[in-house]
Amino acid sequence: MSFIINSNGFQAQTASYLKQNFSRLNTSLARLGSGDRIVKIQDDSAAISVSKKISSAITRNKRVQEIAGNAIGFLKLQQGALQEIQKTIDRMSELKAMSVDVTQNANDINNYNAEFHELQQHLRGVRDLKFNSTNVFVTEGRDIQMLSTEVGEQGDTQIDRVYVSGNAGDKLTLKVDGSNFTFDIGTATEIQDDINASNLGDIFLAKNADDGNGFFELEAKKYNNRYSLNAEYSVSGSAAASVNSATIQKSSIVHVNLSREGVFRTDTPGGGLIAENGSDLLDITKTLADYDVSDFINYTQNTSTAQADNGAEISRLMASNLVLESNFGNLRGAVSRLNDVDYAKETTAMAKWNILYKSSTSMLAQANTNPQLAMTLLA
Repeated sequence: MSFIINSNGFQAQTASYLKQNFSRLNTSLARLGSGDRIVKIQDDSAAISVSKKISSAITRNKRVQEIAGNAIGFLKLQQGALQEIQKTIDRMSELKAMSVDVTQNANDINNYNAEFHELQQHLRGVRDLKFNSTNVFVTEGRDIQMLSTEVGEQGDTQIDRVYVSGNAGDKLTLKVDGSNFTFDIGTATEIQDDINASNLGDIFLAKNADDGNGFFELEAKKYNNRYSLNAEYSVSGSAAASVNSATIQKSSIVHVNLSREGVFRTDTPGGGLIAENGSDLLDITKTLADYDVSDFINYTQNTSTAQADNGAEISRLMASNLVLESNFGNLRGAVSRLNDVDYAKETTAMAKWNILYKSSTSMLAQANTNPQLAMTLLA
């Protein structure tokens, strides 16, 4: 072994170990102090990317849960209103039955009609009931579409990858919601451009054409509050023409309708509170004599149907909420595994780095004695 003074190779190498151990010890201390497994982006950049996507899905999940909760509140208000409508119709039916009693005099009939008109006004008030400025019932048949369930972290779209091949004159047909849309088979880019220029451009976007492999992708857009492509693919022409597709990302949002019309609809005789003969129960110009007992049977049936629809929608939303809650917990667990420090594991690591830090410090002190030993030769 050489004894030298100018260069101390042992000291340089030991100092490098000391620096590394000190950095690892500091990382362990930072993790234990913050509770985060990733304290610097370079600790695990890939995990940060994944955790951000999942965190975004968690945020959307929470908001969709709130929307579903509001929808359930809306439907429960509607449920109470429908129960009140049913009771009111029962009383009107009772008044009708009493009004045909031949033992009643004209004053009695007038009293029945007076109560009947008050009940009509009551039904009109129920018809105008609102939930946070949104009508609980409408007469023109407009439902509300509410977000109810989100599954997965991919967001709101569905993407199909479509592989097409053929000769000049061959055709590609897309069947979307029962309607056929036909395009000439050319390069994937040409098909992509033709689709985007057609009426289908409002429903989905053709993108990422690859002429060499003969495929393009279709991404669903939000159209009438849905994201699913609902598309079928076929080709015609030469024997060489072919098409196949693979869904590479599925829709993650499910919608549910909240029915607001039915009881108060005005467009269909026999529907809602309109009898087969067109007698509207809310027509305040009419008296009990203008209605038949069968009309009230029809009104009761229609109200019962509306209540059944309401109950089914509540059940659907409550079931969807359970899926949301389960998904929320699973997503939180996934983010925790990516981001949160394991204290048992990290305290063990900290003890290791602490020992190595102290050991390398001691060894650096030993390495620094080598030049001093060389000096003894000069004494």
